[in-house]
Amino acid sequence: MTISIALIGFSNQSIDEGQLVGTLPSAFSPVLQTSSLAFGSYFELSYSVNLLNQQVNQSLRSFIRNNIVTKTVPSYLQQFVDVRDKASYSVIPANSVCDWVKINREQLGFLDSRYSILVANLTNVSPYDHYYESTFNTKDDNFKSSRYGQLGYSLYFPVVTWSISVGGANRFYFVDLSAGSRDATFDYTLRSIPHIPIQNFFSNIHAPTSHAISRFIADYVSEAVKHLITVDYSVFPPFAHNYFIDLILVDATGRILDSNYAEFLNETIVKKALAGFLPYANFTVRRHYVYLPADEGLSNHFAASLITTSSKVGFGTTGLTMRYYDGRNLATYLRQNLAQYVDLSIPQVVPVFCFAVSSAGRLVQTLETSVVSPLSIDPDGEPRDGTIIAFPDLALVSLSERQIFDWGVGFTHSVIQAVGHLLGLSETYGISFSDEEASVMSHLTYSYEFSQFDNDAIQRAHADYLLSLDAQQSDAVRGLAFPDFQDSSSQSLFQNATAEVKLALRFYDSGAFPSSILHLEGAFELLSMLFTLHSQWLRLKLDSIGPGSTLSTETVLANARHELVRASSARSNGDLDLSFSLLSDATVDAAVGAGAESMFNASRLSNVAVGILIGLIVGISLAVVALGRRSRARRDE
Repeated sequence: MTISIALIGFSNQSIDEGQLVGTLPSAFSPVLQTSSLAFGSYFELSYSVNLLNQQVNQSLRSFIRNNIVTKTVPSYLQQFVDVRDKASYSVIPANSVCDWVKINREQLGFLDSRYSILVANLTNVSPYDHYYESTFNTKDDNFKSSRYGQLGYSLYFPVVTWSISVGGANRFYFVDLSAGSRDATFDYTLRSIPHIPIQNFFSNIHAPTSHAISRFIADYVSEAVKHLITVDYSVFPPFAHNYFIDLILVDATGRILDSNYAEFLNETIVKKALAGFLPYANFTVRRHYVYLPADEGLSNHFAASLITTSSKVGFGTTGLTMRYYDGRNLATYLRQNLAQYVDLSIPQVVPVFCFAVSSAGRLVQTLETSVVSPLSIDPDGEPRDGTIIAFPDLALVSLSERQIFDWGVGFTHSVIQAVGHLLGLSETYGISFSDEEASVMSHLTYSYEFSQFDNDAIQRAHADYLLSLDAQQSDAVRGLAFPDFQDSSSQSLFQNATAEVKLALRFYDSGAFPSSILHLEGAFELLSMLFTLHSQWLRLKLDSIGPGSTLSTETVLANARHELVRASSARSNGDLDLSFSLLSDATVDAAVGAGAESMFNASRLSNVAVGILIGLIVGISLAVVALGRRSRARRDE
């Protein structure tokens, strides 16, 4: 995989390309985040570095200056800092930068099929510190009737992000190292480690050597590569053509009814977000309503999950009861009783349980969370989302009565993010500037859509999965090529399957993962047809040979029939490469038996000589088969 890096605002003397590339990741193998098990694919990374000329630099600077708006910090962002910030800032609409990159991608050396990172140094583009602004104002209908939603407090909506980077709509990512606040007290990127603009870093902290500047750039490029392009997975991304998303809203407040809960969970928005995620799959979204006191079993487990209770006075002098519930205990109960809430006879069910908790309560994943992570009862910290606890088989989302009815937060955004986790997407928790991408999986932005990086991560994983199935089977199929004992139809199917895989790899390399998946599935179907056809052909062949005329021939033919039955059983159980390996063994045994039987019938040698000769042939052939089996056993280990 080759990643393009374009540099704007850097001189030839300031960049050491060897130092830059040598600091970047050279390979990656996706990991299942929750279990630390390798997913099974390995990618080698290479980089092409393009130092852009002064003309492109001036073009971007002119564009930025023409689109700058000077403003003070919006109230939404002001809530995240302890000191009132009255300074003026230069703000550039993030979407406009994406448009500029898209229009100028040829000058930047960007290909649509390749991941590309544009790193800029736009020092002095403005007299003020500058940021790239995005605004997100999609919200559930309950905001309209919420207690504080219409009182002019811009603390929840619209969500405003000031970032130093932009990306997500395409396969490119833009980061301006000169953007951000020079005073770390007012770092509105909201990441755990404050950003230091490049001009400040090399004026006040480190000498601006080419090695240091290259390493500084590499730190940001590495973050983008790790968190956007070479992502890990929260669970093994399940591949299917039909997913059934079951959204179970559990109300403990007594204020959400079966007739009005669509105000708090917008099924249409969920469907829209999923529609572009996996274009080769269909998503059926189904909503269910549970009034907690009416569900005795769940209600008892909910009460038993209480960790601690406290009281607090919130905004508007409202007295609130803060309750923490152990989500793991609830998940265990729901897992054991899942059939009560969803139809388990349907494959690829994705259950998301949405708990509306009374007063200021919420679910937590660990006991320590109730101590070290106080509840956000009013706008602070991470105010507009619910708590999401994703397990491999189900997800829990919780919102407090305070969030829902006072501040107008709904379940929709959190539900889409929870579905993303269950389908394999991990999260960055705001540790990286790549978390500023416009994605529903981001904790800083508030998009209701999956980004191009999200789409690629899951689609690529699905292609990797199908490719591994086809590769394993193809390796095993080659064992069917026993001299003079292979039907021409099977040969034709195998050749066509190989051609489909080659075509799929071309689409894969160009980033057209849905097309790659289509051809990999085509190869899979051809290999399945090959298995069925060759099994039928071999069965007829064994019937025509008969039981065998000698004890040794009878033994080897019986082995062939037994292996053929085991091959069909292995395929029914989903062990595809084993099915072909057993079919190969059966083919070899049948060929040995057929050859021995033919020699017995045609030879004019004495019966003793025939017996000795057949015994030698069978013995040698069985030794070859045994060697192949031992080799396969070592490979499986």
